Order: sequence, then C-alpha cells, then structure tokens
Amino acid sequence: PKGAMVSSFALLSLGLGMASQSFPKLQIPVVLASSPQNEIEPESTPSAIGPSSAADVATIPTASRAWKVRCPFDFTDSRAQTGMDEIGKGAADIHGLDRITRHPGLWAFGLMGVGNALLVPSIPQRVWLSMPLMVAWIGGAHTDSRHRRGMGGQLRPELDGVTSNVPFWAMLTGAQGNLGETLVDFSGEVKVLNAALSTLVAATWVLRRGRGKAPSFVR
Repeated sequence: PKGAMVSSFALLSLGLGMASQSFPKLQIPVVLASSPQNEIEPESTPSAIGPSSAADVATIPTASRAWKVRCPFDFTDSRAQTGMDEIGKGAADIHGLDRITRHPGLWAFGLMGVGNALLVPSIPQRVWLSMPLMVAWIGGAHTDSRHRRGMGGQLRPELDGVTSNVPFWAMLTGAQGNLGETLVDFSGEVKVLNAALSTLVAATWVLRRGRGKAPSFVR
C-alpha cells in the first residue's frame, strides 16, 4: 500500500539520517577557490583615493579561480558536539542529535526496523522487526535511570532537563526553548550531505521493496 510505503520512507529516512550524523561530515571533493595572481610591491601600493598612474593600475592583484581537490570528509566540523561549560557546571550546551534524543544510535536502529516492518506482509516478521524500537525505548530509559544514579556513567541534571529519551520530546515540550529557534539552530548543525545521501538510500530501498525487488538475502 502507498500509505505503508510513505510511512516506511519517512521512518527509514529519519533512522538512516540519524545514523549518518555519526559519521564524518561529507563535503563535495572539488571546490572552485579564488587565489591572488600577483602581489603588490610596497612602493607600488595605490593611494587611498585610487591608483595614481597606469603603472599602479597594472600592479593591482587580480583574483584567479581554479578547481581544487579536497578530502570528501570534513574532520574539522564540530558543530554537533554537545558539552558543558569549562568547569562542567551550568547550562548544558547541546548540539546535533542530542537535541533529538539522548540515545540516537538505539533510536536510529529502532526506526529503521519499524520502517522495514511496514514493507513486509508477515505479521511475525513485522513484530520481529519492531523489537529494536522497544529496545531503544526501554533500554534508553533504563540507561538514563542508571546514569542518574551514577551507575555506569553520569547524566547531569542540566543535561537531563533539556534532552529526552523519546526523539523530539524535549524539543516539542519547550525544554530547549522556543521550538522555532531550536529548529533553526538544529538545521545549522545537521550534516546536510550525510542526510541527503541517507534519504536517497531510504527512497531507493522503499521503492525496491515496495515493488518486490528486494535483494535475495532479505527475501
């Protein structure tokens, strides 16, 4: 059914998109960069009101544009890193997937499972594929409970108050402030090419499964 395919695409896109954000930021491996061709000699620098002679005009640098190759991964991007202030106290400085959930890995896997469950006709298969979502919900809550008590990790009250286990709950309830401003901030922290690639993969997968053309190893 088309409704199941649309829902599956939405869930798979969200799950794969969350998973993709854990990888280094993708960037286009070629870029058109500008570089000065000539350097101005100190004695030939034009005056504040403009070049004083034809010779000065000739010494003004001209910018050239050339294609440059760069690494397809941007390992310097740190906009999605969440932390506290320098002494570990005060308001939490949340970024990236932590705005959505405290357990993005679990929920990404769970959402992908439900997305695939919508594409299979067998009820036992649907139940089995939906189990990771239950693990994310119950397992995430259990982990948070232990960390609040200092068992196996720490969940500071400052961070606990502005994040959630269930995806988007902290956003929608206003724990992170104005929803519109939060979404704008989040959009500036998303690794866009990673998300676009994951959405393309989700669309391809849903179209193939929806038409019964899944690979043999998943049939």
